Amino acid sequence: MSKIERELTALNIKPYRGKAYDLRVDLNYRNIASVPLQVFTLTELQWLNLNVNRLKSLPRDISKLTRLRWLFLENNHFEDFPEIITELKELVRLYMGSNRLRALPSSVGELSKLRYLDISDNKFTAFPACLWSDELRGLEKLFLSNNGITNLPKAVEKLTNLKVLWLNNNKIDWIPYSMGEMKNLEELQLAENRLRILPASLCSNLENLNKGNFENNLLIKEYQDVLKKDIQGLRDLEKSVNSTWMRNGRMEMREWSSGARVPCYTMDSHPCGAALIIYNYEYERDLSERSNSDTFRSEISTIRSILSSMGFSVRVMKNLTSLDLIGSLRNLNLEEHSFHDCLLVCILSQGTFGRFMGVDKIGVSFRNLTEIFTEVNSPNLTGKPKIFLMETNPVEDYGPREQPTSVTPTDDDLLTLMTSVEVIPNEADFLLGYANLQLEKNHDGRRGRRSGYLLTVIRALEKLCGKHHMLDILTIANRKTMDNIAKQDGISLTPVLQSTLRYDLYFDDADELYE
Repeated sequence: MSKIERELTALNIKPYRGKAYDLRVDLNYRNIASVPLQVFTLTELQWLNLNVNRLKSLPRDISKLTRLRWLFLENNHFEDFPEIITELKELVRLYMGSNRLRALPSSVGELSKLRYLDISDNKFTAFPACLWSDELRGLEKLFLSNNGITNLPKAVEKLTNLKVLWLNNNKIDWIPYSMGEMKNLEELQLAENRLRILPASLCSNLENLNKGNFENNLLIKEYQDVLKKDIQGLRDLEKSVNSTWMRNGRMEMREWSSGARVPCYTMDSHPCGAALIIYNYEYERDLSERSNSDTFRSEISTIRSILSSMGFSVRVMKNLTSLDLIGSLRNLNLEEHSFHDCLLVCILSQGTFGRFMGVDKIGVSFRNLTEIFTEVNSPNLTGKPKIFLMETNPVEDYGPREQPTSVTPTDDDLLTLMTSVEVIPNEADFLLGYANLQLEKNHDGRRGRRSGYLLTVIRALEKLCGKHHMLDILTIANRKTMDNIAKQDGISLTPVLQSTLRYDLYFDDADELYE
């Protein structure tokens, strides 16, 4: 027996051969905090199981395992991805579920032979960008369930050879139409997310898709009924809806530079739609005290100017009571919208947790406003996008009718509240972008603390409307607003996006999109 064999035996490490005569070592359930260095002398090793231990890092010596194909690192204590793994160029399967990872280094994209990646049960909040590297095109199975991912990028379409994608139990509000370009996808798991609608031709484009799970989402009723059947039922629904709206002129097909044809809302009317801006900040009792009123009015003027330049018919209302707030939207609903392509409502107000504050200090829930424009109430807006962009900021003084809550909710509390409650109606063609500013405990409560969310969204819309669709723009604006707030002490922000848009929404002419 050689010295190495004696050392391995002393450590109770027993290499063995698998069915394909590949050399394997199992060190799972050993409660080890480091890998015995003797393992790295086994240069022919192809399988290394280190599941269920206390590992936080890997030594550089693991790079000596140049033939390693299977690496198991589940249920350990990794907070950072061990970048040394990316030197294992023969790696085919990597299991790193149930750790504490938040990101993957770009070098993961160099694992050109990787076919199977499991990073479920970690702390990812965004889809790892390295996964659409050209060298990772061979990836076939990807598991990202039980993380905190909020959206999927358009670039997910680059995973062209992916056959299985698991994204259960995340915080995904919408999925991009580009997912329909993943032609080899056979299984898609999206249960327990925050989806309200699916891309209009998702299953029709994914001809190989035969297994899908969309349970425990917030899908509108027509999808809930169909998904009780099977994938073919969803394909039939997509075909019927798309045929109807194209025939009625509500939808058009646009061709991307890649050659892909994408269903989009028709946006060729002039004006493209009515836009109502409600500005509820200058409470009568405070007018003499507000040194920043001019700044607020200038901001509203900027928003109005941008929307007008984009082809909206814009009007502004300010300092409304709770009843006037509701009444203004009811009057808007009674207007003629037959010759418009969409509706836009922007509200900037004091308020909290899904409620606006009228100047009479009575709260109005978001749902009371959005449900005014349901299909039953607004038949001439059926099939057209109805967009609500809303910003609420701290209530600076409470009257006798509206008292503050005894406990300030955390960002997670607010996100749970706003995503579990159906703020928009349970039907297609609605979009809500919302941000609520929170003052932390013992904050000095300085007047005029605001998130700037609405202005950020409108400026992003002006800049990006010819390159990105509306959901992408809102995602970009959410990130920018949160970055700005992160630089300020004593406040926090949780943007929320809810969408039942059937199609991509671009605010430009179809023939200008790819110039």
